[in-house]
Amino acid sequence: MTSKVWLGLNESERRVLRQALLAYAGGEAVDCEAINALAKKVATVPPHQTIIIRVNRGYVEDIEHNPVPVVLYDYDIDGADDLGRDDSGRHCVVSEYEPRL
Repeated sequence: MTSKVWLGLNESERRVLRQALLAYAGGEAVDCEAINALAKKVATVPPHQTIIIRVNRGYVEDIEHNPVPVVLYDYDIDGADDLGRDDSGRHCVVSEYEPRL
């Protein structure tokens, strides 16, 4: 299942979060098994890979390792038929790319 939240943590932040989770797991009103599983995940999950965008002759061919949806606004619209608008209402070609890890 793909997460709806992406949070970048450096090594120091990962260590602090793991220590906090393990300390919290000692409480009475928590699911210790779930907390320990999350602490293990924080400790062992690899960082995201570099996002690679392949462009050929001005067209995006592929976006690899993107952890979030990407919306691309292309303002080079000479001769383009399928025009959309960006957030400010400016004409452009809008392309959307779903997360692909």
